[in-house]
Amino acid sequence: MFKIFSFLAAFAVILFESAKVFAANITTHNMAGSVHRMAASHADIMSKSLFFGLSALGGGLAIGLGVIGAGVGMGSAVRGALESMGRNPAMEKKLIVWMITGMAIMESLALYALLITFILFYANPFKGIILK
Repeated sequence: MFKIFSFLAAFAVILFESAKVFAANITTHNMAGSVHRMAASHADIMSKSLFFGLSALGGGLAIGLGVIGAGVGMGSAVRGALESMGRNPAMEKKLIVWMITGMAIMESLALYALLITFILFYANPFKGIILK
C-alpha cells in the first residue's frame, strides 16, 4: 500500500514541477543585447506536462508490476522449498542452494523493471522529440 501512495505522490510532484518549469517565461537575447520574454503557449505546456506525467506513470507501473511479479515468484519458491524440507530434511542444504539461485534470478527481473523506470525518468528516448 505504501508503494502505491509513494508512486502517486511522485506522479503528482512530477506533474506539478514539469508544469512549473514549462510555464516559466522563456528568455531570449536579440542582436542589440536586450532581453525579450515570451510566454510559452498553453498547449505546449500541457503537452510537455502530459509527457512527463505519462513517463512517471509508465515508470511507476514498470517497477510496481515488476516487483509484484518477483515477490510472488520468490514467495512461491520459498514455500516450495520449505515444504520439501519438511518432507525430506536430509535434502536441506541442496534445496537452500537451488532456492537462493532461483530467487537471485527472480530478483534480476525486478532489477530489469527498475532499469526501465530509470530509463523512463532520466534517459527517455522520446525526450528529444517532445521537448523541441
